[in-house]
Amino acid sequence: MNHRYGFLKQGDKILEVGTGWLHWEAIVIRLCFDVRSVLCDVWDNRQLTALKDYIAQLEGMLDELNGDDAQLDGARRLISQIKAVQSFDELYRLLDFIYVIDKSGELASFEQEAFDFVVSSDVLEHVHKDSAFSLVKGFAKVLKPGGYSMHKNDMNDHLYYYSNTVSPKQYMHYSDRIWKRYFENDVQYINRIQLPEWRAMFHDAGLELVHEETRLEDLKGLELAPLYQDLLLDEKTCSNVIFLYRKSL
Repeated sequence: MNHRYGFLKQGDKILEVGTGWLHWEAIVIRLCFDVRSVLCDVWDNRQLTALKDYIAQLEGMLDELNGDDAQLDGARRLISQIKAVQSFDELYRLLDFIYVIDKSGELASFEQEAFDFVVSSDVLEHVHKDSAFSLVKGFAKVLKPGGYSMHKNDMNDHLYYYSNTVSPKQYMHYSDRIWKRYFENDVQYINRIQLPEWRAMFHDAGLELVHEETRLEDLKGLELAPLYQDLLLDEKTCSNVIFLYRKSL
């Protein structure tokens, strides 16, 4: 996608939202681009051993990054250095990363127009429904004019991953009352926000859609609750989406 749209370049300032325990997106970007990254989350769940294990696996997949020889050689050197670090502070000094805990979850602590690129992966579905639009507006606020915002959103029922005998979007069977009473929880909260609602939030925040990729699921046999029945077929069957948005100049 970057070969096609050119949203990343040397010297950019990156914000990874919901950076989690691996800092995965920021690290993959850093392997090929000399950028400065701020890693933001609402709580600290970092795991250095797991991060290094994943990076070691990535080493065998570098050719899939489609970089030139200089980029790939630099990526291999960085991976070797990452595997040798003994602390997160050492990792951050090596990669020019800053780690920030923002309990508000709305990017309120960041300056306006501070970043060239904002990225998240498998984060948006866990943002509380009442806070989702504030976060999207936060993306627009912190982006520089012409900057890009890219997000992968997993809209599957996450309980499905523990019992795949049900539909990947089983949560669409339940009314709000039933869902909140029996299934909604703070351990693995999912907001059940669907594709058209996300599109509307990004549009209303002033961001322009550049690229969208969706994965659809067969919902055969799933009886939908009334609040989902008016969705178009591709909207109700969308289980994963990758958004790329741009802030106008």
